[in-house]
Amino acid sequence: MFENGVIAASESRYRAVIEQMADSFYVMGAVRDGDGEIRDFRVLECNETATRRLNRDRTQVVGQLYSIVYPRARQTGMIARLAHVTTSREVFDGELAIDVPGGEKRHLWVRIMPITDGVAIISTDITAQKRLEDEHEGFFRIVPDMLCVAGFDGYFKRLNPAWHEALGWSLEELTSRPFVDFVHPEDRARTIAETAKLIAGMATLSFDNRYRHKNGGYRMLAWRAAPAKSLDVIFATARDVTDLVRTAEELVASKEHLARTERLASLGALAAGMGHEINNPLLAVLSNLGFAEEAAQVALRTLADGNVDQPVVEQAIAQLRVLRDALADAGMGADRVRTIVQDLRRFARTESVASQTLKLPAVLEAALQIAAPELGDLRVIRQLGATPEVNADASKLAQVFAHLLVNAAQALLDRSERNEIRIRTSSDASGSAVIEVIDTGVGIAPEVVQHVFDPFFTTKRNGEDMGLGLGLAICHSHVAMFGGEIDVISTPGKGSTFRVVLPAARAAVKTQTIRLPLIKPETRARILVIDDEEIVGRSLQRILSKMHDVEIATEGAAALAMIARGRYDMILCDIMMPNMSGVDIFENVSRANPEQASRMVFMTGGAFTVRTQQFLSTTTNPHVLKPFSAETIRSIAATVIAGGTVST
Repeated sequence: MFENGVIAASESRYRAVIEQMADSFYVMGAVRDGDGEIRDFRVLECNETATRRLNRDRTQVVGQLYSIVYPRARQTGMIARLAHVTTSREVFDGELAIDVPGGEKRHLWVRIMPITDGVAIISTDITAQKRLEDEHEGFFRIVPDMLCVAGFDGYFKRLNPAWHEALGWSLEELTSRPFVDFVHPEDRARTIAETAKLIAGMATLSFDNRYRHKNGGYRMLAWRAAPAKSLDVIFATARDVTDLVRTAEELVASKEHLARTERLASLGALAAGMGHEINNPLLAVLSNLGFAEEAAQVALRTLADGNVDQPVVEQAIAQLRVLRDALADAGMGADRVRTIVQDLRRFARTESVASQTLKLPAVLEAALQIAAPELGDLRVIRQLGATPEVNADASKLAQVFAHLLVNAAQALLDRSERNEIRIRTSSDASGSAVIEVIDTGVGIAPEVVQHVFDPFFTTKRNGEDMGLGLGLAICHSHVAMFGGEIDVISTPGKGSTFRVVLPAARAAVKTQTIRLPLIKPETRARILVIDDEEIVGRSLQRILSKMHDVEIATEGAAALAMIARGRYDMILCDIMMPNMSGVDIFENVSRANPEQASRMVFMTGGAFTVRTQQFLSTTTNPHVLKPFSAETIRSIAATVIAGGTVST
């Protein structure tokens, strides 16, 4: 009896323990067929947690076949698994998914232990934990940022798919090597130092480095990370900011370009204004110098006839020769000012551009001829690959390449065989023409390269022919005018490469030709000069009055009154004047007397308003740029009066 009491007490304690368990507990015995094969299991014992999870009473479970308690037991392989543990005596630990009555799927962590001809089962319901893991896994997979768990040992432990999308490597490849192997060599020291801080317990709030893409390029990653020292891991998120960095760099470059454009626009307006202010008095200087020089020549011829005393003649001839030489020198100085003004005008881009369809080899040959005096016996190598035709002004484009060739020649320290200039042409992927002028000269310092296209910037030293420092700025202006780009790559001590890219020609643009109505030639034509600068009017009157009757008007109202009173064979009119501009005068004359309007020729010393630029680019009347020579204006007058054509 005592033994029975002990056994009963033990069973009671056993029952109390299993009933208090939060896990399900079963004891099952094997059910064998006539051949001794296990066909099913019978539930010998279970706790309340098990029946509650099955939504059944204890009487519906204990004593029942397992295939009845769990109808899918055979289909899911559970009976076979229980039979294997029973016969092999091997403990099973693992995760199982089962369908409970009502159709609900439960996830269990199960331990199946062998007992005498049966099994004992302890199962923990991990459905809620599994659902949470699935939710985390779903979020982990779809989040666009790059999430990772990295070990203190320097290896990635877990990565989300965003890593493959960003870097091209498979997740297996990324986790098989130390993560620092993927970091750009220049960023590795910083990355190792930052990782050491994390291992020491410090969070990373902002850090960036470059990771190698599988295609060989690099992507810029921005990091936030925190350590979990108890797990010896680092939780981190990285964001691919390569495109953002590139956009920021482009924005900075765009702002710099805008600032440069604004500087150029301001300097352009200044240049145009300076050109207009200089050109009027300069025209008077040149005109009067030309007139005086011609007068001196006439006097010299007269005295040379010998109709006066010889000593007087010789003295007068000597003085006139001195006068002629002085006037010639003055003319050279004035012509230099004219060249400066022309450079300023080119830089300001105030005049319209006649564009033609050009073959680059011909333009380059023209440039070589222009630069020939400076090139001398230098070795010039031509590597002319195929290029498309381009739309540009032939003269201006030749000036661009001539200036680059002269610059290249001046960059060479000596003219030895080791120094050379190379002209190379090709086409890029977009079909544009690429022209490179390459020298083996002294090169350009890095701090100077960024300024070489700035106006009024020069690297020449005092005592050299410094000029205005507008050469490369004008080249840049012209190339941009033709829709192209120009840049330079230079290495000090090795040389420079100036690279011009021009878009392929779309259509040929012909130079405009104006044909005036033919009139009967007269002994002397009537010419009206309209200019608010009196000295300009008088200068032109002196130049033209030998062959024609020349009248002068210094303001628009007087000019209109004179035109209304009588017909003129040519009206030479300044385009920029106060109160009434040349455009205003033209519009008034066109309404009152279209034939007289067709006789107008415009003079401009720098048309820098939008209205005048548009007018000169669309009018069929010719125009001439100040300052011009006496021969030029006489030639234009003769052509207009004779009813010929004038090219603009």
